[in-house]
Amino acid sequence: MLRLPDNIKRLYKKAQKHCVPIEALFELTHRCNLRCIHCYIDSEKKRELSTNGVMRALDVLSQNGTITIIFSGGEALLRPDIFDILKYAKKTGFISTLFTNGTLIDKSNVKRLIDTGVAAFEISVYSDIEKDHDEFTQVKGSFQAATGAVKLLKAGGADVTIKTVWNKRNYHRADSFLRLASDLGVELRGAPYLSVTNDGGAGHLNLRCSKEELVQFYTQVYERRKDRGNEMRKELEKKKYDYDSLKDKRICGACVMKLKLDPYGDVYPCVAFGEKLGNIIHDDFTAFWRENEFAKKFRALRVTDIKKCVGCDDYAFCRTCPADSLRECGDMLAPTDEKCIVAKAQREAFYKIIL
Repeated sequence: MLRLPDNIKRLYKKAQKHCVPIEALFELTHRCNLRCIHCYIDSEKKRELSTNGVMRALDVLSQNGTITIIFSGGEALLRPDIFDILKYAKKTGFISTLFTNGTLIDKSNVKRLIDTGVAAFEISVYSDIEKDHDEFTQVKGSFQAATGAVKLLKAGGADVTIKTVWNKRNYHRADSFLRLASDLGVELRGAPYLSVTNDGGAGHLNLRCSKEELVQFYTQVYERRKDRGNEMRKELEKKKYDYDSLKDKRICGACVMKLKLDPYGDVYPCVAFGEKLGNIIHDDFTAFWRENEFAKKFRALRVTDIKKCVGCDDYAFCRTCPADSLRECGDMLAPTDEKCIVAKAQREAFYKIIL
């Protein structure tokens, strides 16, 4: 996982204060060679930005303060110009991360990929069991391809993380999944959140874990972290709900210091919000970034505006997402049941194992 130097971290704080889009997630394509059952992306058949268009977009981002960029998809490696794009990003000065399913990385291209200058790679793996992973992606052989890519990238000296979505199919195997990551010599990063798809689909939400399942999951996680108990208890104290310290804190970094760019040049507040701010090729970026009405409204919100969360004992474990709230509840300030259930389960497991 990308670890930023202290000077960049300080710039992040300034970016949040002055609404500079220091971090961008760039979906280079919505095409994919897998069919993951939880995927939220629509596979539109639209004309993607050309190589020159992508490079022009990168120039605009650079001119407006973007420093870190995540290249994603779909599957970004389906673009035949991906190596040129990644090299151009490095040349332009970006610190870049590539999100990929890993299935298109092999001995023939791994060195070329590393040599583009990508700072970190994150590869999606959905189970430590080959059969279960392949059923989740609906493509046989995808587990071997993904874990093979991890090994190749690690052997080449790359910074590699595997990431997952915790759900009803894998929550009970957290301990063995973490062992797989350890055996591969990488960190495992994941979260138990499943979002409504971009076109409103919710059929896959039956994969969300119940509170009891989440307690079981987090118990496994905290059992492996007991040696960090003192440190975690101190962190918890800092995260508890304190109205005075939160009344000036923005809800999140979407359209504040972060944005999402889709394959067609359209700019959004983040990967989850569907409210388009403008087009990076056809519109004046600086103008719509500063003046878009949705952006201005969202930037004015503070954590204390989420009334349901005021004084909540679970706040330290909460990951309330205003975009998910808007999709599921029709209100950015109405936390979803999913987020509340996850926070309660995590708190219960934490107090049982760590405190």
